[in-house]
Amino acid sequence: MMTSNSSSPASSGSRLNFHPLMIFAIVWALATIIHLLSFPFWARTWQGWLVVLMFGLVLLQPRSLSRFTVFLIASLLNLFRAMPFVPNHVLFEGMINLTILIAISWSVLRVTTLAMLWDELCKLISRRSLELAAFVGYVALMQTYENEYVCGSATGLILIWFHFAKVGVETSTDSRQKLYESFAPILRWEMAIMYFWAAIQKMNWDYFDPQVSSAVHLHTEIAAILPFVPNHEFVHPLAIWGSLICELGIPILLLITATRWWGILAALAFHLFLSIHPHPGIYSYSALIFGLIIVFFPLEMLQRLQANWEHQFERLRNLTFTSLRKEHLVFAINGLFFATVILFGINYILMGETKETFLLNSRIGFFLWYLLACWLGASYWKAGWQIEENRWSIPMALPGTPAVIGLLLVIGNGLNPWLGLKTQTSFSMFSNLRTEFASNHLFLKRVDLFDYQQDMVEVVAAEPDILTPTEKPNGIEQFANPGHILPFVELRRLLDRVEGDVKIAVVRNGQQELIERSGKEVSHPEAFKPLTVAENKLLWFRRHEAWAGPMPCTH
Repeated sequence: MMTSNSSSPASSGSRLNFHPLMIFAIVWALATIIHLLSFPFWARTWQGWLVVLMFGLVLLQPRSLSRFTVFLIASLLNLFRAMPFVPNHVLFEGMINLTILIAISWSVLRVTTLAMLWDELCKLISRRSLELAAFVGYVALMQTYENEYVCGSATGLILIWFHFAKVGVETSTDSRQKLYESFAPILRWEMAIMYFWAAIQKMNWDYFDPQVSSAVHLHTEIAAILPFVPNHEFVHPLAIWGSLICELGIPILLLITATRWWGILAALAFHLFLSIHPHPGIYSYSALIFGLIIVFFPLEMLQRLQANWEHQFERLRNLTFTSLRKEHLVFAINGLFFATVILFGINYILMGETKETFLLNSRIGFFLWYLLACWLGASYWKAGWQIEENRWSIPMALPGTPAVIGLLLVIGNGLNPWLGLKTQTSFSMFSNLRTEFASNHLFLKRVDLFDYQQDMVEVVAAEPDILTPTEKPNGIEQFANPGHILPFVELRRLLDRVEGDVKIAVVRNGQQELIERSGKEVSHPEAFKPLTVAENKLLWFRRHEAWAGPMPCTH
C-alpha cells in the first residue's frame, strides 16, 4: 500500500454527496441478480418477481431508503417461500437482510411514535393511491397466474412506471450514514462467524482424506476447466489445507486492522478462483462475498469507491453519448437481466426442463457474474491500494440494538447439527461432515437436545418411487440430496407430498417395517403426520448412501 495524497480520489469523493448505504445497496442488489441467475426456480413465483422489481428500483435510485427497505422485505419473502430448500449462502443472505431490516426499523421507531407513523401512512396512501393500487393489482396478477411470461412482462412495465413516477423517498445524508454504521459492525461479525463455522464443519476425518475430500473434488473439477492448474496427487493435500487456511485465515485478517487490506484481497482472490467451479451455487456464494466484503471497507475507501464509480461513468459518457444518464445505464443492466431470463426460457422450451438445461443456463449466468466480479474487484483494488496502513480502522463494537438478533441466528445456524437439528444449510457446504449415526468430526460431539438425528430410516423399496428426482426438477433439493438413508422426519416430508396409495419398505431401528396407505387406511399414522410449520421451513437433512464408510462429497 502507498501513501495517499491530496489529489487522490478520496478528495474528489468528499465533494460528492457521500452515501455509504447507497454503495452497499448497489453491490447488494447486484449480488441478488447473480443469485437469481444461478438458481432460476423463482421465475414462476410472485415473490421472485417482486425481488426483480425491487432490485431494479434500488439500482435506479440507490439513495432511496424506502426502496431498499422494500427490497429487503421482498428478498425475505422469497427466501421464506423457498425454505428450507435453499443454498447455505442464500439462507445466510436472509440473516443479513433481516439484520439490516431490524436496524432500519429500530432507527425509525426510536424517533417516531405510532401516531406519527400512522399519519405518514395516511399521507402516503393519499399521495400515492394510484401507484399503491397498481402494486396491489400487480401482486394479485402474479399470484393468480404464476407464469414467467406474465410475471416478467408485468414486472418490466411496473418497473418503468414506478421509476418515472419517482416512487421512493430519500432521507438525509446524516441519517443514512448513521443507519449504515448501526448495522455494519453486526454484519462484520456475522461474516466472520460464517467463515469460522464453514471451517469448523470441515474439520472431520473424511475432509482430510484425499480419496473423498470435497476440497479435492472441487479442485479436480476446477483443474479440468483451467488446464494450467496442477491436479497431481501431491497437490491434493494442498487443496485440503489451503481451503481451510483460507476459510480460517480470511476472517482473522479482516478482523485485524493491520491486515484488513490483505484479508480483503485474499477473500476476493479465493472466491474469484472458487467461482470457476461449474456448480451454480458456488459463483452465487462468491457474489455474496463480493457484496458483503464492503462492510470491512473504512469510510475513506468507500468515498474513493464512490468517486471512482462517478469517474468511470463520466469516462463512459465521454466515450459514448454526452447525453447518457445513469438511469440509462441501469435500464441497460435491467434489460440484460431480462434478456438473460428470456434466453433461459428459450433453452427450457428447446431442450426441456431438465437438469442439463438448468446447468447450461447456470453457465450463462456465470459469464455475467465473472464480468461483474472483475469490475467490482478492479474497483475495490483502485479504491483501497493507496490507503495508509494506519487508516484501516473500522468500528467492531456491537451496537446495543435488536439487530444483534441476526448475529445470534448466524451462531445458532452453525450449531444446528450439533444439537440434533438440521444437517443441511448449517454452513456445512462441501464439508464431508456427518453428524448422524457415524459422526466423523475430529473433536465435536453431538448433544441431542432434539432427537431428529437419532431416528434414522433406510428406504429399501418404494412404490411409487419417492426418492428419485422428477423429470422436471423445480428446486435444489432434487439436485443436492441423493441417498436412501434419511431421518424419519424427512420421510414424513416425502410422504406428505405423495397423493394416493403408497407402499414403502424401510429399516428403522434395525427392524424391517412396511409403511402403507391404501385409501384412508394407513399402517403407521406417525409416518403420515404432516410436518409442523417450523419443521417444514427450518429443517432439512442430508440423505446418505451407506451406514458405514467415508462420507462422500455432497452439497
